[in-house]
Amino acid sequence: MHRKKDTQHRIGILTFHRAINYGAVLQAYALQKFILNQGQECEEIEYKNELLEKKYKLLTINKKSIQGVIKEIIKIPMKYIKKRKFKKFINNNLIVSKRKYDITNINETNQEYDMFIAGSDQVWNLGLTNNDFNYYLDFCDINNKCISYAASAGLNKDIMLENKEMLFKALNRFSNISVREENLKNFLAQYIDKEICCVLDPVFLLSMEEWKNIMNIHHRDKDYILVYILHEPSVYFIAERLSKLTNKKIICIQNNIRKPIKAKYVTTAGVEEFLSYIMNASYVVTDSFHGTAFSVIFRKNLKALLRSDNKAINERLLTLLGKLNMMDVIVDKDATNEYLLKDIDYRFINNSLIQEINKSKQFITEAISEL
Repeated sequence: MHRKKDTQHRIGILTFHRAINYGAVLQAYALQKFILNQGQECEEIEYKNELLEKKYKLLTINKKSIQGVIKEIIKIPMKYIKKRKFKKFINNNLIVSKRKYDITNINETNQEYDMFIAGSDQVWNLGLTNNDFNYYLDFCDINNKCISYAASAGLNKDIMLENKEMLFKALNRFSNISVREENLKNFLAQYIDKEICCVLDPVFLLSMEEWKNIMNIHHRDKDYILVYILHEPSVYFIAERLSKLTNKKIICIQNNIRKPIKAKYVTTAGVEEFLSYIMNASYVVTDSFHGTAFSVIFRKNLKALLRSDNKAINERLLTLLGKLNMMDVIVDKDATNEYLLKDIDYRFINNSLIQEINKSKQFITEAISEL
């Protein structure tokens, strides 16, 4: 039996809201918050994927060397503090289903929701989820509506092609499909006879003021260069050069215990602290997609670096900056001093940003109202 449906839909979002990852949690919060603002009921589905759960354990030993194991052990207290802060943020700010689900009972959500949304984040990356097709909503009953919002498949399209019969059959059931990257849109268009929209990440659905409202932390630090680094070592090099040119100190948010440059290192920042560090910075130097996204939202002088070791992962950043006519914020180690010191004039970006935000809002608003 399905719930009696009325003008207010009960929506279940399937995404990576459990991840100890700033971007994952913030995009989940933003999409849910926006949908709630439209007067709909909405929950994050408390779904556990075994591979993803292992990734965020306090002790994850993937390295064979003794030195690598020792480093992971040293990081346990840092990871514990950070994990506790994330849990507190989720408990205080996200509406999560009381019932927990996994691959054995996820189909029972059909009795709880009349609409499902897949995304955002890399929910369609089969390599990341260990071929978990539930993120393609293939468990949904035919009576329930399926939507994707800013879904991403990551880097490996070959895995999708290996499972194309099942996946594209599932995607053809979607009433509304949107993705985060242009290359994924073009890829899927070859196999799916449906309109596919490329929209902004959910974090852009909320205004700067709405993001400020969840920050209850005020730092004493002012007028600094913020480094938020995930993978690209040249981020440190650019930050150090910029520090010398501006005589500003560096604050570095990272998961690594290495300290390659002179800086204040932050390894246990919670979600609110992460946002606050970006908002209060004079410059942001990052190789992170969401570090870039929030720098734009808070109108910061941004220096974005592309991954040199894995160029395919740069597509999400290139799509975003291309849409906003901001390709000139990309720097590399050969950037001149003049180029590094160039300020961003957001007056020339606001029109493109507003247009893309409105397009994204229109997609999700229409999608959730067409039931």
